[in-house]
Amino acid sequence: SLAQTSMKTPPTIMILEDERVVAKDLEMTLQRLGYEVCLTASTGEAAVELVESSKPDLVLMDVRLRGGMDGVEAARLIQFRHDLPVVYLTAFADEVTLRRSLETQPYGYLIKPFREKELHATIETALSKSRLEKLLRESEERYRALSEAIPQMVWTARKDGAMEYFNQHWQDYTGLSLAVSQGDGWQRVVHPHDLPELVQSWRGALEMGIDFELECRLKRSLDGRYFW
Repeated sequence: SLAQTSMKTPPTIMILEDERVVAKDLEMTLQRLGYEVCLTASTGEAAVELVESSKPDLVLMDVRLRGGMDGVEAARLIQFRHDLPVVYLTAFADEVTLRRSLETQPYGYLIKPFREKELHATIETALSKSRLEKLLRESEERYRALSEAIPQMVWTARKDGAMEYFNQHWQDYTGLSLAVSQGDGWQRVVHPHDLPELVQSWRGALEMGIDFELECRLKRSLDGRYFW
């Protein structure tokens, strides 16, 4: 028999750096740390196009670039189109640059010059956070699929008690869209005589951290009648 050893594929990283010497040094550092550099780009426009074909696990992005698109704008487009983690590398730490960068919700922000250990820790943290968020999204998608498959009305709420999700059965029964139902919009289909007790009990359960249970009448969109 033949024994086969499975090798773990190293994470792939794309470098966006307009200084060729700096980009090459960064590429060598990443390879030494065990990462695979898939591509290096020098402009934001090129990076946005190359991400489509290379599909890296993470993008290292310099904030200041040549051309009409800086790193912040490139990161905004990459995250919108591909939902990839971006770590900024920059020599600029001024308030305006920092504020613009943070608006894109980066997975890390390193000020040049930085040490190899700092780079390694930032990348590993960003990759770990990205993997966890992906697992969370997949879990939420499975939950949503389940909630849409069952015949009951299902809703979820935030910690402050504001409703944020209603399944399709709720929308079909009440005639309220998801957007209208969110927040306090769902209250418009509760019978006026039942609403005060419902809201009081719901708020009390939130404050005390206990289970919430109450029967009330909801208006059916089909005929405008209320049913328990």
